[in-house]
Amino acid sequence: MGGTPFGRYRLVELLGHGGMGEVWRAHDTGTDRIVAIKLLHPHFSDNEEFKRRFRREAHAAARLNTPHAIPIYDYGEIDGRLYMCMRLIEGRDLQSVLAEGAARPRMGPPHHRTSR
Repeated sequence: MGGTPFGRYRLVELLGHGGMGEVWRAHDTGTDRIVAIKLLHPHFSDNEEFKRRFRREAHAAARLNTPHAIPIYDYGEIDGRLYMCMRLIEGRDLQSVLAEGAARPRMGPPHHRTSR
């Protein structure tokens, strides 16, 4: 499998980017699975307080065990870039879904709605 080396990962395809960084489809060569890696912009690594907070929050997220949160497999810093490795969820991004108006809240039948 091709891609750009990043530690034990190979960055295969850029999936998106924003103010905090980029999200890549990647191959984890240690576990031989396809994952998503969020790479934060390099300037975030210059701030020691930000790095401490990132590690604390990533550690807390990695400990979650619920079907309602994406599992975090790994996090840290490689070559001056903070990263978080997580399960890759295939599908459309939330921004596209919301732009189409497809994610409107659904209400149950009238007899299921209650007021408190």
